[in-house]
Amino acid sequence: MISIPTIKRFPSYLRLLRQYKEEGEQWVSATRLAEELGLTPIQVRKDMAGTGVEGKPKVGFEIESLISAIICNLGWDTPTDAILIGAGHLGGALARYEGFATYGLHIVAVFDADPAKVAKTIGNKVIKPMEAIEAFIKKNAISIAVVAVPADVAQEVADLLVEAGIKAIWNFAPKDLRLPPDVVVERTDLATSFAVLSANTGEFLAVEKSVLSHEEILEQLDSLIASHKVPLRRLYCDLANTSALLAANLNDLNWLGFYLVENSNSLILGPFQGRVACTSIPFGKGVCGRAWQEKRTIVVPNVNAFKGHIVCDSASLSEVVVPIIVNAEVVALLDVDSPLEARFTAKEVKLLEEVASRLGAIFA
Repeated sequence: MISIPTIKRFPSYLRLLRQYKEEGEQWVSATRLAEELGLTPIQVRKDMAGTGVEGKPKVGFEIESLISAIICNLGWDTPTDAILIGAGHLGGALARYEGFATYGLHIVAVFDADPAKVAKTIGNKVIKPMEAIEAFIKKNAISIAVVAVPADVAQEVADLLVEAGIKAIWNFAPKDLRLPPDVVVERTDLATSFAVLSANTGEFLAVEKSVLSHEEILEQLDSLIASHKVPLRRLYCDLANTSALLAANLNDLNWLGFYLVENSNSLILGPFQGRVACTSIPFGKGVCGRAWQEKRTIVVPNVNAFKGHIVCDSASLSEVVVPIIVNAEVVALLDVDSPLEARFTAKEVKLLEEVASRLGAIFA
């Protein structure tokens, strides 16, 4: 099964591949695609493996084959009928957008609750009343709906659609919908997208900088690190890349890095992101030493309340330390600090533990 992050990258691949095809090219390398999209060649090869198309050494992938395979995997080779609810400014723009046909999506009907809009034409479609929506869905076996209505009626509209048999909703309304687990929802929030853009020009981005989901972080981690024991120099490279990846995608941190077991008595500083840190930590001392001693993850909501805490960065207020364990022995620790109290959620701790588990392979 192809992962969601890979599926989200497929349209970008497709855009580039079609461009290359128009320029008369027949083959493309993973390295070239990676450079264009800001990925790694390993990640591109993993994504392409999901298409079933195999590349050739020193040649790359056949462009035409990749285009066909990606379109097939996205389901864009089979026309899909959908309905649009909401004939306002946004709904009108969506109804007139001809680019949907490129993806195999056809808006076959538009519905609106405003009697003043019913029976008017939008694009090449006549707006229908909401009272007719259930019968239309069932008669035409519609499974996808595009919702572009005000937030205060979005949930009501979504419930009506699900009751009528809709299985997937593309939600443009500025509201999170609560729907049964068997209904697929993809939300496109214009306000959120603009917030990311506007934050890029201010200080907000320095705090709220999360780019990748936890699944995407782990997927990129797999493409960055080796899957087996590596020499010391390569090990430091992998740990450095891991610290950079995590620091770039977790918010409100002031230090993130690794301590490696030097001998039975002390830890030594490894690759990290942040201010100058303690170069060594004794066994059993501080949060890192305690996590090493007890061979378990330790989450500290407030380091000032932790007996024996070692102050490396005075800005730190909360901390989580996760041991990397190989053959029942701790070989290193992942240490993450935040200037906020009780910063780390259970979900984030689970992510860090999964990262530590995967890093165990390069020590084994």
